[in-house]
Amino acid sequence: MNRFLLPLLMFLPTFLLLIYYLSGGATKLGGNEFLVLAVLIVLGTIANFSIRSNNTIFTFLNKQDEDLSKNPENNQLAATIWRAFNDKKERTKTQLNIPSFIEVFMSEYHIDNKTSIVKRMKLIHTFASISILVGVLGTFTGLVITLAALNPSDIDKSILKVLGGVHTAFFTSIGGILFSIAINLHSKVRNSEQLLLQVMLKVENFIHQKDQKTSDYYVVEAIGGVKEAVHNMGNAFLEVAHFSKEFKIATDNLKQFNNNFQQNTMAVSGLFKDMMAITELFNQKTALIHDDFERMFTYFNNQHNLNNEIKMSFENTAHDIKSFVANQNNVIDGFMKNNYNLHNSYKSLVDSSQQEIQQAYKEMANFFEVTTSQISQIVTQNESQVDMHKQLTESIYKQIKKEQAGLLKQLKETNTENGEVKDLFKDAVTSMGNYMSIQESSNQSLETSLNALSNNIKNTNDLIGKLDQSFSKGAKETPEAFNSLESTLNDLMKSLETFSEKMNEKQYSVNLSK
Repeated sequence: MNRFLLPLLMFLPTFLLLIYYLSGGATKLGGNEFLVLAVLIVLGTIANFSIRSNNTIFTFLNKQDEDLSKNPENNQLAATIWRAFNDKKERTKTQLNIPSFIEVFMSEYHIDNKTSIVKRMKLIHTFASISILVGVLGTFTGLVITLAALNPSDIDKSILKVLGGVHTAFFTSIGGILFSIAINLHSKVRNSEQLLLQVMLKVENFIHQKDQKTSDYYVVEAIGGVKEAVHNMGNAFLEVAHFSKEFKIATDNLKQFNNNFQQNTMAVSGLFKDMMAITELFNQKTALIHDDFERMFTYFNNQHNLNNEIKMSFENTAHDIKSFVANQNNVIDGFMKNNYNLHNSYKSLVDSSQQEIQQAYKEMANFFEVTTSQISQIVTQNESQVDMHKQLTESIYKQIKKEQAGLLKQLKETNTENGEVKDLFKDAVTSMGNYMSIQESSNQSLETSLNALSNNIKNTNDLIGKLDQSFSKGAKETPEAFNSLESTLNDLMKSLETFSEKMNEKQYSVNLSK
């Protein structure tokens, strides 16, 4: 039977019932429906195992039956039983009962060392009964559900549960009976038990013939052995007579051989005397060769010691070179780390200086905006000094723009010089001499820029002083505006002084780094 067809047929009722439930045959899947499906799955598994096992046993026995019918001498099962029969017969030294031996052997025989024929047949019959019991178990389960669902006070609502229990009872009983019928029917159609009896009878007949044939063969073989022994005995007497003649001839030949051997022994004695002289000469030559080899080995030992000393010298030299290279690498690494730290320090110095310059520029811009606003207010309040303030404001604005332009130019130059310094730092590993000269020129340029910035700050302070003097004249009429402007100027002066001090500190640190 097809490998996949049998499971499909066994589980087909379960699939059909599940499709029936899902398509609307039942209002919903409840405990009763799941119980029916579970019982059918268990029955399908039992039936599939039983039918497949029976089919395997029947196929094996049918093949053995055909082989025994055609040529029992080439049948593997019969040969195995015959060997086991002979082994046991030789061990026990008794006449065995052939049917009993075959029954015992087949009760312990396994197909491919896996499936026991007799035990599997008994298990198939047991599964046929178990299928009915599983169906009966489902029946009683359905009846229990039915009895539990009865409610005398509300008989109308409990009728559905009662019907569900009855449904479970009938379906499981029907399934158990049908699967049991399928197992029994397959066992009868492919009757493995009957086929096993046929195989056992044919094997019994084969062994009986072999055993009878063996007894007759032993008698005939014994008679043939006696006949051959008598024939060999006659040949032995003839051989003894022939041996006597040949022995006399051999005795004469042996006597002649003894005479010849005596002559040869005398010749060999003279030969041994010559060999003794040759051996003595050989010993002398060997002693000379031994002395030569001893001197050669002494030379080799001296040469080996010299090679060891050279090897040790090379190893010490290599170790010293390795230590020197390691020290040089450490020095270079320290030098690179110092350069890298110097580069980072200088970079952080330039970046902080640039940030502080930008911050000061922003503060100055804010101050100039506030100052311009206050000047505009003062001009509005003092109409009599409009022209003078306007000219003064324009001059201050122009001066501020000029100073801003100069400051921006200095900042750009400083940024450009910083970029050049960064590039020079990258080339410091290959040319330290050029790096130091360029570093010195960059520091001088930065010092010049800082000096120019200090001069610009001084000029700005002078302009602010002049502006303060100019405003002091108009402050007599507007004391509140003057006080506000004076406080603003004081704040600006303090910020500029703070910035100037920071620039001086930066300049001092740059000079120290040289």
